[in-house]
Amino acid sequence: TLFPYTTLFRSAILVITIVRQITHDRVTLSHLAMAALLADVGRARMAGEQKHGQLVALTPEQEKNLPAASSAICIANSGVSALSAERAVIIYETNWAEQQSQLGPVYNKRLPTTVQSRLLRMVRALLDQLAPRDTSHPKSPIDALTTVLQLPGIDKVMRRILVAAIGLIPTGSVVEFQTGQLGVVVGPSLNPKAINQPRVRIITDAGGNPMENPVEYDLGRPTPGRAFPTIVNIIDPARVKVNSTAAFMTGAGN
Repeated sequence: TLFPYTTLFRSAILVITIVRQITHDRVTLSHLAMAALLADVGRARMAGEQKHGQLVALTPEQEKNLPAASSAICIANSGVSALSAERAVIIYETNWAEQQSQLGPVYNKRLPTTVQSRLLRMVRALLDQLAPRDTSHPKSPIDALTTVLQLPGIDKVMRRILVAAIGLIPTGSVVEFQTGQLGVVVGPSLNPKAINQPRVRIITDAGGNPMENPVEYDLGRPTPGRAFPTIVNIIDPARVKVNSTAAFMTGAGN
């Protein structure tokens, strides 16, 4: 099955967010973003134009040929150059790693995979938990992160990079404070050491009433002499009566 277009865009955005911890080189960032956007090009070609917008399961033979087909299409579209060749390798390794339970280890463990493909595979795995490509029920951000961190083949360095980029409580999580208020995590703290204290927007008061103007707090960077309330629970967004996504569309300040 295919990632929806919106998820492909999200994978590009998230992988750039993660890689910016390592480099700010624009060529590297744009190159990896393009690989994220093209990662499903082989699946799209095999599914066929008549299946556009539908959930399509490829045959075992198509899945087996998917990594090579995806990289070949990438080369055919971009031409032969050092950059297109590198992008083709990233896409090849990513597609293979996503189905290594059927295909076996990438390169049969004779060669290491690129850092770029390992990052992209991790990001796509996270988004697949949040917005499954099949009819599976989506997981909450914290459950999705926990699942991805336990996947085989994702080493400790990749895990640390992912957690540093999105925090231990991922963006989109609904949290409950000791005050009874609810908030939505809008990103990690600007304090890199506060991985368990994200930036949040308060969406309800202690009585559960929606806040007209959500206020944003960086729990990891309280102003001197001020203490923020403590997070006591992570709530399933489906149980929240307030529209939690609205917190991302409303301007807020500390």
